[in-house]
Amino acid sequence: MSAARFSEQGLHAALLDTLDELASPVGLMLKSLLPNDPTGEMLHIIDQLERTPSPPTSDGVWVSPGGARP
Repeated sequence: MSAARFSEQGLHAALLDTLDELASPVGLMLKSLLPNDPTGEMLHIIDQLERTPSPPTSDGVWVSPGGARP
C-alpha cells in the first residue's frame, strides 16, 4: 500500500478496478466486501502475504533458518 493509492486519482482507479472485478466471476465474493473495502485493499494485502515466503519449519514448527535451537 502506498499513499498514492489514496490520492484522488488512486481512489478513482481503484474504484474502477473494483467495478470491473464485480463483473468478473469473483464479483459475488467482492459484493459482500465492497461496503467495507471499496478499493479492494484487503485482497491486495492477502495477495502480498501469499507471495511472502513462509519461515522454515520442522515437523510443522517454525525453526531458525539453520534449524538450530536458541
